[in-house]
Amino acid sequence: MDDITVRARRARGTRRSVSTPSSDQGEVAVPRVRSGSIPVSGRKGRWLEKKNAIVKAASRLFSERGFNYVSLDDVAEQLGIGKPVIYYYFESKEQILFECYSLAFDVGDEVMRTALALEGDARTRLEYYLREYLLAHLRGEAPLVPMHDILALSEPLRGIIERRRRNRRDRLRKLIAAGQEDGSLGPCDPRVAVSAWGGASAWVIGSFDPRKGLSPEETAEYMVGLFLNGLLPRKKVAK
Repeated sequence: MDDITVRARRARGTRRSVSTPSSDQGEVAVPRVRSGSIPVSGRKGRWLEKKNAIVKAASRLFSERGFNYVSLDDVAEQLGIGKPVIYYYFESKEQILFECYSLAFDVGDEVMRTALALEGDARTRLEYYLREYLLAHLRGEAPLVPMHDILALSEPLRGIIERRRRNRRDRLRKLIAAGQEDGSLGPCDPRVAVSAWGGASAWVIGSFDPRKGLSPEETAEYMVGLFLNGLLPRKKVAK
């Protein structure tokens, strides 16, 4: 067990005491159930399991074809259920899309909270976040939907997701800036670094296929190594 994993387990045990920014969802009322809000056993647990199965099946189709080219009939066929079953859990296709984004951000925000609670320098926290974020998506624990499909959401719902996206972006920028201050990361523009990470990780996650070679763990290690090596402090070459 590596040192970062040990620190992460300690952080998860104490993260309730770590303050986190509000998602700032405003006055919009959206009926949805968060993964941790109901028990995972019994009738409610089975209800949530089926609901999440719909979200994951829909997210795969949205990612492959695009939101506008996927119908609820397609989602039902993918799951081998009737379309009326979907309406038992969701009012519309838009609500499913919103849930896809929301659950993906829930997973990423949990990883970020654990990373920020770790002991050590900023590089240690950044490395943990990058690896666990990738693994959550590569293992299918978080729904995958390209961000350009956010335009299919109505303005109030799109605003909620956009605020969460900006919040994540700003926290990553601050983490990289903290690494520059403590000397664990080299000089760079955090804005460029975060944008580069966002684009590269989206491509890797979107094209990942475990049947074609690398495992999620191997893929994450390669990706994190490539990214962090570009952020490490440069050694001065003696003239």
